[in-house]
Amino acid sequence: MSARQRSCLLFVKLTVFGFVFAQTAHAALTNRYVVKGNAGAPPYDSPANAAGDIQTAIDYACTEAGSTVLVAAATYDLGGTKVPGRYLTNRVYISKAITVRSVNNDPTNTIIKGAWDPVTTNGWLAIRCVYMVNGSALVGFTLTNGATIRTNEVIYDLISVDANGGGVCAESTSATISNCIVVNNASFGYNWASSGGGIFKGTIYNTIIKNNSTILSGGGMGFAVAYDCTLAGNSAGGTGGGTHFGTLYRCVVSNNSSGSAGGGAYGYPGVYGLGLYDCTLVNNRSISHGGGAASTDSAPLIMLSNCVVAFNTSAAAGGGVRMGQLFNCLVYSNSPTGIHQSTASNSIFIANALAVSFDFYNCLFVGYGVVSYNGQKLYNCTAVGCNGSGFAPNSGTISLYNCISWSNSASDTGVSAFNSCGAGNLYTNTLLGNTTNNPQFVANGSGYGTTHVPGNYRLQASSPCVNRGTNGAWTINAFDLDGRTRIRYGTVDMGAYETIYRGAIFKFR
Repeated sequence: MSARQRSCLLFVKLTVFGFVFAQTAHAALTNRYVVKGNAGAPPYDSPANAAGDIQTAIDYACTEAGSTVLVAAATYDLGGTKVPGRYLTNRVYISKAITVRSVNNDPTNTIIKGAWDPVTTNGWLAIRCVYMVNGSALVGFTLTNGATIRTNEVIYDLISVDANGGGVCAESTSATISNCIVVNNASFGYNWASSGGGIFKGTIYNTIIKNNSTILSGGGMGFAVAYDCTLAGNSAGGTGGGTHFGTLYRCVVSNNSSGSAGGGAYGYPGVYGLGLYDCTLVNNRSISHGGGAASTDSAPLIMLSNCVVAFNTSAAAGGGVRMGQLFNCLVYSNSPTGIHQSTASNSIFIANALAVSFDFYNCLFVGYGVVSYNGQKLYNCTAVGCNGSGFAPNSGTISLYNCISWSNSASDTGVSAFNSCGAGNLYTNTLLGNTTNNPQFVANGSGYGTTHVPGNYRLQASSPCVNRGTNGAWTINAFDLDGRTRIRYGTVDMGAYETIYRGAIFKFR
């Protein structure tokens, strides 16, 4: 029996027999220390006896709950280990369900540095930073200069994860990465399911993922779940410059780029997922469509909830979002269109070059309006100050219910309006509940397009739009743009706001 096995067995015996000093023994047995270059001696249970490299301490560590390898500040750029049955070398292989943490939770000064292939970046001589098994955790490191092998170096069907995750490759989302900086890593990718120039899989907390790249998909990360992270300056030759098939909460996704779709994020809900919740997507770009976020043409729509989507661009459709489902979002100044082939509810669109989309509910359009697909519908929406029509189809006719189109530079065309308010002959049929009277906003604003000065588009008490909508299925248990209940006085109002908010200050969110 080895010394490591004897020490672990001693801990088990002490715990079983309940000796009063069991807690002290536990601390000694479960904490291993690393000081770069230290001569050290087993069991590596103090800084003085610390192992000289991270892998030695991991290999010696026990697997009881709470086992931790504590790593002193330094740059760890020597050595390497392969996962059994795999081809790529890893600078660190966390082979057990333990925690590897920098001593002071200091990612700036505790660095695990991989290596690029000297000729091809991703290649046979590349070294990934870290590989993680299920249940393991990595806390407080900078992971940099990692890379993967290429798909032509071994039999294609055997390469699998060896081409993914230049910075970190985790076996699943049960491995966690926290308070790390993942920067300047690269991956080659395996197929459509491969990704992660910076990180492949894992659950990630409070981590900066920047300037990573991949030949295929997911420049920053892929197939991962992230909380309170920043994804910035990552790039993908294919889809998902920031993230590919992942779920993000309270993250900032900025200045990422893709050679295909989804400059910031790409994927779809389902088995692999993609959802963006309370996130900011800004200044991302794509060569194809969906500068901020995009989904596949045949997949369900990407979910964006409580997100800001601003200043994103694409060479084709959907500068902000393509194939998305938006709820309570602010979509601001994206081009060539704000959203494309998407649906939205309780969202505000400002200064986008049109919103080409499916159905809308309780939305406000300022500066540019909606060009919707033939047969689509808009419910309780307001379009104002638009450079052109507030609502118009790209062909055929679209239907408006309880909508307001006012102070736009051109009259609406191709619109079938019901219980709606607007200028021009499309709204003169009072038998359909329409009106051409001034909606009497709290404040009208002025100008058109990007020069429009915002007003307050809530309704005054005397507005002809108050209690003049029609109660439909979409109004049941619904909320207006202020988050207040619809149908407060028996009949829903026209437009995106109910009238109770007299004199309120205009706000974008």
